[in-house]
Amino acid sequence: MATLALGLEGLARPDPALPEVRDYSLRALRQAELRWDRVVKASHITNCWYQRSCNFNLYVKDGVVLREEQVGNYPAPNDPQVPDPNPRGCQKGVCFAHRMYDPTRVKYPLKRIGARGGQRWQRVSWDQALTEIADVVIDVLTTEGPQTIIQGGGTRVHSLGSEGIGINALFEALGSPLPSQNVEIGDGHLGAGTTAGKIMFADSADNWFYADMILVWGGNPAYTNIPNFHYLNEARYNGTRVIAIAPDYNASAIHAD
Repeated sequence: MATLALGLEGLARPDPALPEVRDYSLRALRQAELRWDRVVKASHITNCWYQRSCNFNLYVKDGVVLREEQVGNYPAPNDPQVPDPNPRGCQKGVCFAHRMYDPTRVKYPLKRIGARGGQRWQRVSWDQALTEIADVVIDVLTTEGPQTIIQGGGTRVHSLGSEGIGINALFEALGSPLPSQNVEIGDGHLGAGTTAGKIMFADSADNWFYADMILVWGGNPAYTNIPNFHYLNEARYNGTRVIAIAPDYNASAIHAD
């Protein structure tokens, strides 16, 4: 096995005993009288993209999330003619605890046993999983070259922030190709990112209210951007022309002109 020395001495070693989410029956918990011992603030950064992270209250009992509730305390726009943003949040947010406590959720490393497609898996330690992955990466780097490893998360111009910047920076340092995130479906704004260093130039969604035209091209914000979608409908009532270009008659196209 080839070895490669990397300057990682400044990085703290992760705790191999990462905490695991305990198994709970939310149905059984909710059949009982709802009592909680504290309310904490939280959000969900993985449900949508544009202006995400809505404000939620989480009702917690013995460390278990019993209920998620929209806070609805966002300030009104400066323009009194623009509709109120509250309550921000959506169905995907209020039921996120189901995903967290889902019995099928993968909570620790699993290694395939036998042929691919056999659905046989063996639990391994974090140390074993990270070591085996690192060994393969180092072998490929030293025998085939960094161009043979592709990290499909893009450069840090278009990454997922704290969710993706670490691995993007690692493969950038190794000299591996970094195609744009979602390059396989071609929905990245590469020209904007290369020219200006960022891909988002939009105003806040409440400014849609005064748009002359809104073009929804290949998207479905009624599903993917629920907290802001009401502004699209309210803009249409205000005289904005809404045009949708989509391969299907989706929930957003229904509300287009």
